Amino acid sequence: MVSLETIKLRLVILICLVKYHLKNLWQKYSFGYNRPKVQLRPGKIRGLTDILPNGKPYHFFKGIPYAKAPVGQLRFQPPVPIQRYDSDIIDCSVHRNECIQLNFLTNVVAGSEDGLFLNVYTPDLPDRKKSSPNLPVMIFIHGGGFQDGSGDSFLYDPIDLLEAGVIAVTINYRLGPLGFLCLPSVGIYGNMGMKDQRLAFQWVQENIAQFGGNPNNVTLFGCSAGSIACQLHYLSKNSRYLFHRVICQSCTGFTMPYLQQNPVAKSRKLACVVKGGQIISDREALDVLMRSSARTLVKLQTKASTAEDNPLDPYKFYFRACVEPMETDDSVIAETPESILKRVDTLNMPIITGCCDSEGGLSVHLLLDKLKIINTKPEHALISSVVRDAHIPDRLELAADIKKLYFGSKPIDRNSLRELSNLFTDTDFVAHQMVGTEWISRYQPRVKHYNYRFTFDGQYGVMERVLGTTNIGGTWHGDDVFYIFRPAFHPRLPSLSDEEKVKRTFIELWTSFAKYGEPLIGDSKAVEWLPVQSYSGNQHLFQLDYLSIGVSSKMMQNYCRQRLAFWRQALIKYKKDFL
Repeated sequence: MVSLETIKLRLVILICLVKYHLKNLWQKYSFGYNRPKVQLRPGKIRGLTDILPNGKPYHFFKGIPYAKAPVGQLRFQPPVPIQRYDSDIIDCSVHRNECIQLNFLTNVVAGSEDGLFLNVYTPDLPDRKKSSPNLPVMIFIHGGGFQDGSGDSFLYDPIDLLEAGVIAVTINYRLGPLGFLCLPSVGIYGNMGMKDQRLAFQWVQENIAQFGGNPNNVTLFGCSAGSIACQLHYLSKNSRYLFHRVICQSCTGFTMPYLQQNPVAKSRKLACVVKGGQIISDREALDVLMRSSARTLVKLQTKASTAEDNPLDPYKFYFRACVEPMETDDSVIAETPESILKRVDTLNMPIITGCCDSEGGLSVHLLLDKLKIINTKPEHALISSVVRDAHIPDRLELAADIKKLYFGSKPIDRNSLRELSNLFTDTDFVAHQMVGTEWISRYQPRVKHYNYRFTFDGQYGVMERVLGTTNIGGTWHGDDVFYIFRPAFHPRLPSLSDEEKVKRTFIELWTSFAKYGEPLIGDSKAVEWLPVQSYSGNQHLFQLDYLSIGVSSKMMQNYCRQRLAFWRQALIKYKKDFL
């Protein structure tokens, strides 16, 4: 039963969406705005000047084309940069198309195959009368399971970042099968969406100085699938030279279960579904997929599951980033993240990773109608994917130990959703992050790695309230994003409210890291965020130092010690030499 609070919130979001689009129309056609022009390599663009909450002006340029439309023969191909614009000046006062996508909550198809645009927000443009601002640059990669999302300012308005003195760039990239199909035998090597992102990074290197930015001080940050993308670019020698720091929120790209499993089989399965019959070769599969409409491919992608996919996995994002079949000048990643991270002392770029304290709430919401199956098949539902591929002699026994740890004697039903959320927080998110954190600590001693856990359950975190089917509490998957950006539906709260205090903490930490490579709160380091300690592997328990971010942020160690120790011991027992 959806609560009255949820209905009201959904109505507020709908009303704000209408107002947002009306404002966009006004900004596009009104004569009341200053419209600065910027000369880029491909041509000239025109943006718009508006006012920040602190009363100072800022400038934005939305819907900047950074690649040719990936249509026709460019479908499933790496992005092609634009050499020259088709017109003398491009109006960039409003967003253009988002990439065609299937919303995983509503199952609605929206967007266009022509969607490769980015957005630049700057507090200060270069002026001939003064030196260049040379501002730090933060590039945000949106989440959505590599299936939906965009860089649109309805969700991702970076005005608070601009007030702190950085330039923000948000991007669109190809999604679903159009972005992550893989058929190497016919020249489709996968990760087109990742290569779109990388071309956007290259665009920033070539053009950001024209907006007052410093191409030698670029930070990537992303949430969920955007976090996975950030980490894969971090590992990629073909991407890593284009940025200098990375912030990864919620998900990790360092463990294989987050990447696409058996991508060739999924591509063939999609071709069979589209055709409505068997496919005899990869060439025929490609022909079928090339002739199909983009809308059909996007709509049918959820039917491309293969034997590797767990039917009780709440996140059925079948077309995701993958390990490419061979390393080339164009590949993003062609070997497992584990292999790269375990290559001793080969990385030195600072990185922030972290999660929310109730990440698994979203998993619970998506599996509410499968609680009976979870009880009858615990070996499929309760064992984390980080260990699921191991040889486990008695999976029922392991599942029983898991159930005892998280639920005690309680049955798994609607009266134990908080316990189920704790389980899924660990199995779907934290256990994977623990592995990546330990690998960095053990094998990459020069990397300054800062870890956090977001614990403040405030009004800016909307995921549980907008879904409205549970009463779990805590900060859900993606809630931390709404303390960094300012969505159009945010309530207006006093500057002394706890929500605004926490927002300022996030902004200070994220922007100081972008500026200096070290996350700071206040000039006096009132709270010093210490990096994770190096780990030799000799200690009985890996010590995870982290910053608990809330109204009163503080350093802590080994969150949920007993739970994470359980998963670490399971890895040691069932996956020898994995850690």
